[in-house]
Amino acid sequence: MKRWRLASDVPPDKGQQLWERFRKAHDLVYPRCEPVLAAQRGEREESLARRVALVEEAERLSESTDWLRTAQRLTALQAEWKTLGPAPRKDQQALWGRLRKACGAFFTRRKADLAGRKQEWAANHEKKEALCVRVEALREAEDLKAAIEEVKRVQAEWKTIGPVRRNRSDAIWQRFREACDGVFDRLNEGARQAAAESIAAREALCAELEALAPAPAADSKDGTTAATAPPAPVADSKDGTTAAEPGTAAEAAAGEAPAAESGTATKAVSGEAPAESGTAAEASGEAPAEPGTAA
Repeated sequence: MKRWRLASDVPPDKGQQLWERFRKAHDLVYPRCEPVLAAQRGEREESLARRVALVEEAERLSESTDWLRTAQRLTALQAEWKTLGPAPRKDQQALWGRLRKACGAFFTRRKADLAGRKQEWAANHEKKEALCVRVEALREAEDLKAAIEEVKRVQAEWKTIGPVRRNRSDAIWQRFREACDGVFDRLNEGARQAAAESIAAREALCAELEALAPAPAADSKDGTTAATAPPAPVADSKDGTTAAEPGTAAEAAAGEAPAAESGTATKAVSGEAPAESGTAAEASGEAPAEPGTAA
């Protein structure tokens, strides 16, 4: 129909005839196009509804202070807008203006906040650098105890300072740690040195005592230490002989004669001869009786 209007400047005697011809053909074709046109209208309505939802969400986020996540979400909304199908032209243009306004308001606020945070980060970095310089100056302090206390105060002050820019945070923290470790290492070195001196003093005392101790006695022949003599055997109270162990024959001691053979009864009396087997020897010096006679 638009193309027909553009080509409508024709001679009057031909215009009515062509119009009737065009309308007749249009009325025949249009019913066949109606389902397609209806589907397109439905798609435009869906696209319009989705665009309205995107715009309303962007307007809600325009006042957010969650800078990172809000910026990511608005960027995603803009990307989704470009994927949507067509909508009624006037409505689509109006919605696009609202979306741009909401996104622009947020990113303008974010830019101003970022500028302020950059200044704050720079100030915090200067404060932390000053603390690093203070601790580094304590590495060679003569009063180590006072230096340790000062480092502890500086560490507490460090915790009260806000953040610095992310790409400078690790470097300034590493510098501060190394400075603090340099002071505490001196304390540890002093403790190690004191422990070594204490060990050396005790070793000297041990050596001195060992030098004062008497040398062990040595054997005159081979130089070895003389063995301790075993205890003397206990003597019998009557005749000076040692007592025999239970169940065994008495050992020969003090000049006594050995015990008699098995089967004879002997009596160990000095100067007496042993009695013959089967006779009873008297211990009075008398001659033994003959066999078969009474003593």
